Amino acid sequence: MNGTAIITGASQRVGACIADIIAGYDFNILVHYNTSEHYACDIQRKIQDKYSVKCDIVKGDFTRISDIENLMIYAKDHCPGARVLVNNAAVFLNSSFEDLSISNIELLYSVNLQAPLILSSLFTKFFSRGSIINMCDEMVFALNSDRYFYYVLFKKMLKELTTMLAYKLKPVINVNAICPGRDFFPIDGSMKGEYLSKLKLHLKRFLFGNITNNFVII
Repeated sequence: MNGTAIITGASQRVGACIADIIAGYDFNILVHYNTSEHYACDIQRKIQDKYSVKCDIVKGDFTRISDIENLMIYAKDHCPGARVLVNNAAVFLNSSFEDLSISNIELLYSVNLQAPLILSSLFTKFFSRGSIINMCDEMVFALNSDRYFYYVLFKKMLKELTTMLAYKLKPVINVNAICPGRDFFPIDGSMKGEYLSKLKLHLKRFLFGNITNNFVII
């Protein structure tokens, strides 16, 4: 057993795929979800039946700092061997620079930047070594992202946070990022085989390799 992986936003889509992949590498899994309890229970059953590992689920609204903190406190109390944090939970909003909405900015900031920052800080406090993987976006490398201006803004900040933490925490904790492209999912939300293979490859590299401050686009 390689310890426990804490994965945010892991009840559906890419988060559920990440949970399944990492469980296959002999990790226990802590699945965070917000509103999708039914899907969280499904992935819990699937992982436990398929891999014979432990899989816990924890609800948390990342617009509330107490919920962010409580997720990591739960991990400390129930998953003492935690070795991986995957900051996957995100809010995606279509808004240009002119579409200024304070409530939308607060939502994007809370989930896409504040939560990964607090979780990373508590992960380093509660667990002695391991790996942090931030799920960014291919658009963080673009100069013109007006259609998704505020979403990309906070994802770019997450990219910079990844680099700062990588240098701060090495060699005890490796910090890397995976940046899915716009073709990562088809319309129905399922994952294409070629992207699933790439995701498996890079997760394995980040879980078991001595790699830090690495950004991969898939």
